[in-house]
Amino acid sequence: MTKPLPGSGVTGRTIIGYKRRRLTIRAHLIGRVTITVLLRAEDEPARTRVDYWQHVVGTSLAAYQLRGSGETLRGEIRQARVGALTVLDFQMADTHAVRAPDLIRKSGPRLVKVDLGIRGQGRYEQEGRQNLLAPGEFQLLDLSRPSHVDVDESQKLSIAIFPRALLPVRDNDLRDLTAVRFGPDDAYASLVASMGRELARNLGAYDGASSARIGSAFLDLLALAVATRLGRVDSVPAESRQQAMMARIEAFAEQHLANPALSPGMIAAAHHISVRTLHKMYEAEDWTVAAWIRHLRLERCRQDLLDPDLAGRPVAAVGARWGFSDAAVFSRAFRTAYGLPPAEFRTIHGSPPAEASGYLR
Repeated sequence: MTKPLPGSGVTGRTIIGYKRRRLTIRAHLIGRVTITVLLRAEDEPARTRVDYWQHVVGTSLAAYQLRGSGETLRGEIRQARVGALTVLDFQMADTHAVRAPDLIRKSGPRLVKVDLGIRGQGRYEQEGRQNLLAPGEFQLLDLSRPSHVDVDESQKLSIAIFPRALLPVRDNDLRDLTAVRFGPDDAYASLVASMGRELARNLGAYDGASSARIGSAFLDLLALAVATRLGRVDSVPAESRQQAMMARIEAFAEQHLANPALSPGMIAAAHHISVRTLHKMYEAEDWTVAAWIRHLRLERCRQDLLDPDLAGRPVAAVGARWGFSDAAVFSRAFRTAYGLPPAEFRTIHGSPPAEASGYLR
């Protein structure tokens, strides 16, 4: 049985058979579920490329009327399903597209998409606004409303598409926010961008059990970023606010692991909550906040001890790099976690420096 492509309702066989031409599709399979699909504009001859790529984009993303020359049009789509999201790693060049009312009327359920700039720039228009989307920025587009896209050179995007009902904002508010820049200066927007990059970079890496949680986490962060822009954080469900706050906390801890002063108190103060509230948030987790910080630090130390490029770095310096200011405390904690003192662990499991291994002559 041929499976539908994620988020499309169109089977792989339908696309492969388009005008009886060969299409490069690379899929990773887990059981009977298609995880990633790769589509390229260049697989079609120039004379029919615009029509072909219009069909592919309409199947994978949404129906657009493309303008331009098949001689210069280039594009590539890698696509996967992550929970409620359809995620695309999308590259395009010399692309000029219009999502017109007649195409919208023929479309299925109402969808919203998030465009995150990875490389290059493109100009997007909706509701009379134009946004020049640059790397590190993202925008919302309502696929039930007309829009225009112009990419003269080339652009790489991470795109997440999901049902409109999953974004808890009113229609009037959504109209005010489409084709609007969300930049890294906002804490929640920065987390949305970071997660969007990782989703596109690791397509196919998420199994069925984790996929739904990851998709929900992305939508929680997006809801907080949108609510913050609107000044209506209280309108976001409490569970979504807590999940988004935990994502912020974890990102903060990762960034400050090298600081010996990193502690539950420091984390709580940075996020304007009490230490008691912080501990309560982590009651359902497998360890306390302090134990979780220690685990992160020890994992970074373990990775450094296995790195041949760092084989000459003293063990105490490895511990200090990740916030263990006391060498004896580091050694005891490492032995408890991994069964060996750090120096012995490096001797048994580490690799020699690259110069000594014969790879560099």
